[in-house]
Amino acid sequence: MLRSAVFKRSFRIYRAVYSRQRDIELERISSKLSVEMSKLEEMTSKVAKVIREADLKKSQQTKKELGKPDTQHDVILNDEDFGTVLKGLDLDDPVQSLEFKDSLNIQLKLDSSKELLSLFPKPKSYVPLPTIIEDMIPANIISNIANKDEANWRPVVENLLLQVKKLGNDPNEIILNEFGAQEFHHFYKCIPKENKGEVVDLLHELAIETRALWHTTEGEDNVIHNFVLNDLIASCAYLPVEKADIIVNKLLEEIKIETLPDGLNENIQHTGSIVATVSTKCILLNHYARMANIEKVKIYLNDLRKLPNNINPLNNSPIIYTSIMQMYTRLGNYELTKETFDTMKFLSVKTAPSSRTCTSMILMDTLNNNIEHGLEVYENMQKENFQIESSALLALAKGCAIRGTIDNGGSDTLGNNYGRVMIRKGWDFIMKYYSQGHEINEQVLEIMMYLTYKDADLAFARSLWLSVCENRTKSKGLPDVSDGKMIKWLFNTYYRMGDVLDREKKKIKLNLKNHKPWMPVSVEDEKVRLIRSKVLDMVKFDYHVSAPPLLPLTNFTGSDSKMILQEANAVWKYLCTNFPHVISSEIVEAYLYVLGRYGSIEEFKRAWEELTVAEQQDLQMGKVTIEEPEKPIQAELKLEGEETENSQRNLTLNKPRVPRLQRTDRLYTMCLHISRHQHDLAFGQQIWQERGVYRHSQQFQDLTKTCQDRQDFKFARLMLSLLVSVGQAGDAYALVLSSKSRFRWSKYHLKSLIQLCQKLGLSTMERELWKVIR
Repeated sequence: MLRSAVFKRSFRIYRAVYSRQRDIELERISSKLSVEMSKLEEMTSKVAKVIREADLKKSQQTKKELGKPDTQHDVILNDEDFGTVLKGLDLDDPVQSLEFKDSLNIQLKLDSSKELLSLFPKPKSYVPLPTIIEDMIPANIISNIANKDEANWRPVVENLLLQVKKLGNDPNEIILNEFGAQEFHHFYKCIPKENKGEVVDLLHELAIETRALWHTTEGEDNVIHNFVLNDLIASCAYLPVEKADIIVNKLLEEIKIETLPDGLNENIQHTGSIVATVSTKCILLNHYARMANIEKVKIYLNDLRKLPNNINPLNNSPIIYTSIMQMYTRLGNYELTKETFDTMKFLSVKTAPSSRTCTSMILMDTLNNNIEHGLEVYENMQKENFQIESSALLALAKGCAIRGTIDNGGSDTLGNNYGRVMIRKGWDFIMKYYSQGHEINEQVLEIMMYLTYKDADLAFARSLWLSVCENRTKSKGLPDVSDGKMIKWLFNTYYRMGDVLDREKKKIKLNLKNHKPWMPVSVEDEKVRLIRSKVLDMVKFDYHVSAPPLLPLTNFTGSDSKMILQEANAVWKYLCTNFPHVISSEIVEAYLYVLGRYGSIEEFKRAWEELTVAEQQDLQMGKVTIEEPEKPIQAELKLEGEETENSQRNLTLNKPRVPRLQRTDRLYTMCLHISRHQHDLAFGQQIWQERGVYRHSQQFQDLTKTCQDRQDFKFARLMLSLLVSVGQAGDAYALVLSSKSRFRWSKYHLKSLIQLCQKLGLSTMERELWKVIR
């Protein structure tokens, strides 16, 4: 009782001192306001005089125009009538607070400074704060959170922490005993989520300084409140991962978490420790999921699964599963991400994924080339009337484009070809994105160009690429081009047009009935065609003196392979000269494909030697080595009389230099494609031998055995295709027999060789090949 009386007396003394300080501050403010009010009265008098003179002049003018005396039909309103009018308009009666002197000069009748300050009430927080906190924070600090849209919580928490530290130095101070766990918890909940991140460090310090975490009560010391600890751990979600992990680990080092026997009671508190209640476990699980600590997540997940269904958060909320799904997403584990998502969907209605979770799943589906699952998620979102986010629409468009391929059957098979169906769906998502009013930025143009590349619409692809180059140039004020992805897709589109032209020629040659000319989906679909026309109309080939050197043909379809090669070569030289930093290995590969398809084999070989290098060849540090062309090529050039050896060397050295690529399995595979297209067996055999050397390199040996076998089998199939295309049945047969114990040759793989044997009458070889087929 004595201790309690001392605390109360100290508290009254504090209140008295604090009240006196506040009165002094109020008197100072009152004096300042009196001066300002005098100035305001003087200005009011002047304004009123001007208004009165203007009204009098206007009244006289009106009477003069009407020809009526001053006293006729004048309506006089007394104070009571004026008050009635104001009341009818829901306005305050100024007579209640102001006395009019001489009908003009306004005089304030205030008996004290408190009455004066009542005109300027103390600012209040837009959210209700605990009373003790409102009393501790000055008015000028509270004004930082008076408006929700302009709220700044850091000065408020800083000042509160400062006040707490000052009070904490007084051994007789009892106000901190009133600032307990409940007050801290209430204050924490008052701070909006979007503002918590900027004050997390201050909140942790405040919990310790106020002893809200280790609160002392009469007869019991150091009682740890689990809901305060929950707040502190939960607040770490607003910090960077590394910092959050350090803080939580430090908290858990100093606090012993006990196991709750029945998992139900959340109010049990133990001296020096804390009970791991359901809420605590959920918060810790969420924290460890963010840290990607799978082992800890499994521990708390197993604990939660033991709870009864009616209080189990796993069955009543999607929050826990969402945290786990996000963890697997950060780890890049697609299968477990998908498994967790499906669990949320089928477990119960209460655990159904939200719109944001569905969007995350669609993004993962696209990244892992499972657009079918992404489309299924999208359809479910439509059934649930979810708002489809713009990122989901773009991801679906990109995913459909990845699966899309040109339909070489023509428009008569429209809708039956899976590739064209996916391309059409991709454009549908672009149209939905556009119809919702989202911004058409460079990311959208990239996806549109990817669709045009897969759709083999060269005119549209060129226009989109040039539009991006123009936008970047205008934005920077200097010549600029798109990033490497769009450049690669431009070269890919050049190459893809060859597939269209070749297959169209074959169908014309076969004279198929009901054959209709091929056209891309972007031309066939009316809505997409409208966008296509607008983009083509806006193209400016000469938007800058250093613009990319495209042929000034808006509707360039690529029907002339020579023109495709000319433009591709011009773009390549333009990039090498002006933007060598954007040229990646993918762009080099894409350009070599175009050169090998439309140029001569000699042109391709020269570019192959200039742009790539075998692993056993030494490269000087940071220098580009340009090798001499092979002798047969030099001899051929001399015979044609085009250039001498010296001029050829000078021309080669003057070419724009691009770092040479290390030759890999991917590039060797490309060479076999080109050899087959050019029907050049000698070059193919040269590549076969060189790749044999490459197989002994460290780069290849570092691959897994499965990956090595997969690459070897693919290369062997391409070599077989080359041998069959040049009629070398014997060599092709020997290749198959020598590898039959290693590779699983199927009928599909050997079909062309069997047909060649039948054509040449090699029945024995044919029978042996059938034995090889598995």
